Order: sequence, then C-alpha cells, then structure tokens
Amino acid sequence: MAVKMTEEFAGAMVTVIPIILLLAGVEWHNRVKDDVDKAKQRLEKLRRGESAPYERPPMWRYFLDVVWVALVVSHGIAEAYLITWLAGTERPAAPGWADFIATTGGAGFLLVILLGLGPAVARFGRLRDEADQLEEALNLQMAGQSDHVSTQRPPSSP
Repeated sequence: MAVKMTEEFAGAMVTVIPIILLLAGVEWHNRVKDDVDKAKQRLEKLRRGESAPYERPPMWRYFLDVVWVALVVSHGIAEAYLITWLAGTERPAAPGWADFIATTGGAGFLLVILLGLGPAVARFGRLRDEADQLEEALNLQMAGQSDHVSTQRPPSSP
C-alpha cells in the first residue's frame, strides 16, 4: 500500500482511531456481559441442585481475545504516534508509519464489524436449532396421533 503521512491523513486517523476503539470496546463489553450472564445462570442452576455442565468456549474465542489485545495495543501506539507527529514541527512522510496506521485502523474497523455480526450469527444459529427441534417435535406428535387414530377400533354396536 503506497501511503504517506500527510496532515489530512493524520488528522483523520487521530480522530477515527479512538472512535473505532470505543465501538470495539462497546461490542467487546457486550460479549463479555453475555458470558458473565451465562455464568450467572449456570451458578443459579448449580445452587438449585440442577445439572449445569460447563461449556468450554470454542477455540476461536481465545484467538479473538488475542487479536483484541493486539489491536488495542496497536491502536494505542498509532494514536500516540499521530499525536506526536501532529504536535511536532517536522512532519516526515513516514510511509512505514502511514501503512501501520492505515492497517491498524482497517483491522480495528473489521473487528468492530465482526464483533457486531458474531452475536447476530450465533443468535440466528440458535434460533435455527430451536426451529428444527420444534419441527421435529411436531412431526413426532403428528406421527403419534396418526398411529393412535389408525389403531383405534370403532365402537362396537349393541
């Protein structure tokens, strides 16, 4: 990517990066809140003596945690450099830094989208599973009724 540091680019990115971090932070908070709510529900079941097996998060969740930390750190570095660059009297083109900042901003934006879409996709999957279970139960019930109807004898006449 052929990018160079300009005042316009630096001014835009110094504003965009905190917004991306804020949005990602909100999405991350929602994800963690969902995890905490599930843990509370599990704890309540255990307190009532009900079975509540622990469901290990999928591996991709651990990977997402690592990506999240790396992006927060890279956004912090990018923001610090931009503020320093804008405050300085010398403003070199710094294409390496410009590439880093553009990539960091783009990756952060992508993370915000993925964090927002992830729960929606998971919710859709759960709803689809519930619909399949309901359909299966309905089919079993209908099959049971048809068996019941076909095995009934007509009342005998006196």
